[in-house]
Amino acid sequence: MTATEAASGLWRHRDFNLLWSGQALSSLGTSMATLAYPLVVLEFTGSAITAGMVGTAAAVVQLAVNLPAGVLVDRLSRRALMVVCDAVP
Repeated sequence: MTATEAASGLWRHRDFNLLWSGQALSSLGTSMATLAYPLVVLEFTGSAITAGMVGTAAAVVQLAVNLPAGVLVDRLSRRALMVVCDAVP
């Protein structure tokens, strides 16, 4: 079996398609929220500096959380971790 046959066969699996589409929608929602928070702050405060600080704070927190998350993912059940991560906003 070649790599191309194996890759095309993966798209025929229902569970993979559900996982892939769910993760894609989750990533889209996260990206939209990342864009929306500074815009909401800009609308309410009228200050671009405050909106920039909110955006920067969100990026710093995401970086600080993502780095140790790789270590955590290797040590825990992946299925349970995916369910928890998608359930908690």
